[in-house]
Amino acid sequence: MRRTHEHFILDLRWVVIASSFAMLALVLLGTFMGWPCIRNTFAGWHKAMAWGFLPLIVLSPLTGLLLAYNVTFAGAAGARPQGAPLTLKQAVAIAGSSHDLSSLVWMRPLGGRMVMRIVEGGEYKLYGVTQTGTLAMIRNWPRLWHEGNFAGGWSALMNLVLSGVMLGLMVTGGWIWLRRKLRPRGYANRTSVT
Repeated sequence: MRRTHEHFILDLRWVVIASSFAMLALVLLGTFMGWPCIRNTFAGWHKAMAWGFLPLIVLSPLTGLLLAYNVTFAGAAGARPQGAPLTLKQAVAIAGSSHDLSSLVWMRPLGGRMVMRIVEGGEYKLYGVTQTGTLAMIRNWPRLWHEGNFAGGWSALMNLVLSGVMLGLMVTGGWIWLRRKLRPRGYANRTSVT
C-alpha cells in the first residue's frame, strides 16, 4: 500500500508530488481569502473546518513533499558497520535478545546495514542491527508526522480526525461549487437588488 501511495499505482510519482503542491496552493489561496464569517451553513461548516484544522491540513501534504525530496531533519548517518553483512536469521536472533519482536514491522538491508522498524510506546522506531546489538537510529520526523505513528493512540486519532476533516472539506467544497454552477444565470443580480 505504501508503494501504491507513493507511486500512484503505475509509477506516476510525479502525480502524487504535483497533487501535494496543488493541495498546498489551495490551502494558501483559502487563507488569503480572509478571516471567515462562520455561519450554520454548508459554506460556514466548510470555513470552520478549514480554519479550525489549518495546521493539520498543511501538515499532510507538506510532510509528504519533505519525504519525496528526502528531507529528514536528521544529521549525517552514522558510520557503516564493519565486517560481513548479517543474514536475516542472524539479525533476528540479535534483535530478539534486546527487543520484543512481536511488534516488529519489518527488518531488511538498508543502506549497507541491517535495519529493523519496531513499534515501541506507540512510535515506529528504527534500529540498526549489528554483530554487537541494536542501535537506535535518528528519527525521520517528516515520516513520523506524515504516517501519524509518532505518539501512539493520540497520533492515530489525529490522523483519523484529519481524514474526516479533509473528506468533509471535499464534500462541502464540491457542494458549494456545484450549487454555484447550477444556479440560473442572473440569479446573483436579482438577489442583490432585492
